Amino acid sequence: MIKLTGKGRRLVFVASGGLGDCLLLTPFLRALRRSGGHGRITVAVQANAMQIYDRNPHLDHLVPCQGSDLFMWAMEEPDADLFAPYIDVHSEDGENPLNVTVEPVMAPNPVGRPVIEQIATMAGINLCAEEMAMEIFTTQEDERFAQALFIDDDPRPTVYVNTSSNYPEKQYPLGHWKEVECLLGGRVRFISSAGCAAGLEQVHIIESAPGLRALAEVLRRVDCALSVDSFPQHLAAAVGTAAVTLFGASNPAVFGHRTNVNITSGACPPCADTPRRKACQRQVCMEAIPPQAVADAVVRIIHEGAGVK
Repeated sequence: MIKLTGKGRRLVFVASGGLGDCLLLTPFLRALRRSGGHGRITVAVQANAMQIYDRNPHLDHLVPCQGSDLFMWAMEEPDADLFAPYIDVHSEDGENPLNVTVEPVMAPNPVGRPVIEQIATMAGINLCAEEMAMEIFTTQEDERFAQALFIDDDPRPTVYVNTSSNYPEKQYPLGHWKEVECLLGGRVRFISSAGCAAGLEQVHIIESAPGLRALAEVLRRVDCALSVDSFPQHLAAAVGTAAVTLFGASNPAVFGHRTNVNITSGACPPCADTPRRKACQRQVCMEAIPPQAVADAVVRIIHEGAGVK
């Protein structure tokens, strides 16, 4: 739901979806603030994504929400504009605002345009390529946390690896991950967060789980990120670190980034958010990505300077 008139009105900015979705919306907060059209901007975001916005200078008020509380912020108000591109919330009986229906406004996967560009078109916001950059603001404490991970004398390039996704269709087989680990073993130093590299043996797990801001600083310092299509690949792009990203059902043309090496098997076209995805019994698109191609992409980023670092 996007209803923007400006003219000094209050703006309610609802960042819903997963962590990656919330990060993908940050260019719009910056653009709406710089436009000068709104006197006060309130951002409502799910509590687990709060650190994506809690140091952002482009908002006036941040509201961390739980469950349906977030969607309540997307109810229309007569004295405020609304920016909630992922959801449409209305009262089923037209009177009781507590009885809400949540409906997806967009299903961008089948469309071969970047999701940020699609939202900009829907909202009538003109963004050039540079203005579509995501951002997360960190603190000195976040910087110190990350820097402490790199004080040893290990001369190998560091690769942050993430094998985890909440969506089964984005999973790369563990056996393939182990083969990638074997192909790169000894040549790079793998690090990861707890629970993000289960089953791998050569990965240094960050002992105290970093918050999202601290993780941004970790990713800023590594030589490469390696991930399925999930939050870490978006966060790496936000801090200027090149990533190797494995895509299956989701579309790299929509959710990939120019700083990344986006790998697909070509076994079948992207099918996320389509009836064909629901009928799929196995993730052939992910299973068919060769581990050697993944390892080669990591080496290319490290040794040929791919990306923007």
